[in-house]
Amino acid sequence: MKPCKLCNRTEYKFYLSVERANFSTKIQFFNVYQCVNCNLFTMEPYPSQEDIKEIYVQERIFSKPIENPNIGKFFSPWLENLYAKHGSYYPYIANECINQISNKSKPLKILDVGCSTGKLMYEFYKIDASNEIMGIDIDPDAKEKAIPEIKKHIVIGNFLDFPFSDGQFDIVTLCFVIEHLLDIKPYIEKAIKVLKRGGLLFISTPDILSAKAVQMKDKWRLLNDESFKTGHVNWFNRQAMANLAKMHDLKLLKCRNRGEFLYHLPMTIQYLLKKILGTISSPSGERFIRWYQIRVPYAIIFDGLLAQTFSWGDTIYAFLQTSSSEDICV
Repeated sequence: MKPCKLCNRTEYKFYLSVERANFSTKIQFFNVYQCVNCNLFTMEPYPSQEDIKEIYVQERIFSKPIENPNIGKFFSPWLENLYAKHGSYYPYIANECINQISNKSKPLKILDVGCSTGKLMYEFYKIDASNEIMGIDIDPDAKEKAIPEIKKHIVIGNFLDFPFSDGQFDIVTLCFVIEHLLDIKPYIEKAIKVLKRGGLLFISTPDILSAKAVQMKDKWRLLNDESFKTGHVNWFNRQAMANLAKMHDLKLLKCRNRGEFLYHLPMTIQYLLKKILGTISSPSGERFIRWYQIRVPYAIIFDGLLAQTFSWGDTIYAFLQTSSSEDICV
């Protein structure tokens, strides 16, 4: 196996197998191994640049519009607007980034790496339109299909190759990006380099040791989704994130999980709730409540507001600060 992408060591232990992998044409089966040194999980066989290009450039997976099957249902305009404000993770990330940054000088300079069509950028824009926001993505359709107010602020290209200036940004975000990277270290090093001293690096990523991931095993959709190519190659957990911070001399200001509350309940209660409110055979990751008008308020309260307060869920949200001294270790 290749050296660990976080600590560069080669001591692993087997975790599980994914027999029906929906990754690329060449990778239709993989094993997951855990680094015994830093706790990062990785797949084997490890993808090539050609595999990654197939997902993001040729198939353009993440800029494809996703149809909402609930449009037209009773109360749907009001419920969708309510969820966008209080249930979606984008407002949570943007507001928490602003709250965590120590330098409140205006306008803030913000870079979203792997911005896709600009949903997170738009939340920063709504908070304060004077913020200088920039996004970069390798998907050729990301700019074309972006939110109109954000489109002009997106560039298509590779973050590692783009000529950003040192100390250019107050905030750099990697929102569900790091799990896709074939090489993690260069991205973290460059993110630190382009941040101002004391700047904020935000990282969100799936948590492979979360309650849902442990219960679902190879059926966990953030490990492998038979209906959608996630492109995930490495998986973090809380300890691996803490190790990333330590290795790069970053201060971990806040680290929370966010996501589905259901999987933190005893299995018997989960079964009863699914039987009463939904279906026992619903696919992994699908909301277990059958009725849309009940499911949205539930998701806002339990999977959103309470989850981010009590750290429930299968995704990690980490807010890290670069050194404020002259010597920044990367």
